[in-house]
Amino acid sequence: MIRRPWKQASRVSMVMHEVVTVGGRAQVYEVLLDPRALQALVEDLGEEATENFVRRYVHELPIRVVQLQLAMASGDLRRECDVAQSLASTSAMVGASCLNGIALDWAAATGHGGPTPGSAGLTRLAKVACATLSVFDDESPGRITDAGGSRLRALSG
Repeated sequence: MIRRPWKQASRVSMVMHEVVTVGGRAQVYEVLLDPRALQALVEDLGEEATENFVRRYVHELPIRVVQLQLAMASGDLRRECDVAQSLASTSAMVGASCLNGIALDWAAATGHGGPTPGSAGLTRLAKVACATLSVFDDESPGRITDAGGSRLRALSG
């Protein structure tokens, strides 16, 4: 079942401190979810379309993380950058600020051929993805049974 954080007006944000080093820079991301972004999506698209978008985001998030892992394993920086950009834009739309920031930095690093976050960065990304999923899905990530979900749980340690 999909939760509707945009209906919880009293919860302005869920806080998670995540320090990620990309290309020699340390970034601290604090907001795991900003319901104001979701509220803006509801205002633009309506509640039903927003719920459908969030449902698709929840479904595709583990798949995107696995796609990133596969691109890393093959050394395909262009694919890494593309997946990270896609993850960043969809995360921004649903208000997943922490994941958006990590993915944007990842895309910037891989887009310029610079040092990539590597396996430690992938583990951090997977942990934030699991935390993000738990905001939207009452049973997630434990409910996820597809290959992407089980790999996401494994990557997040």
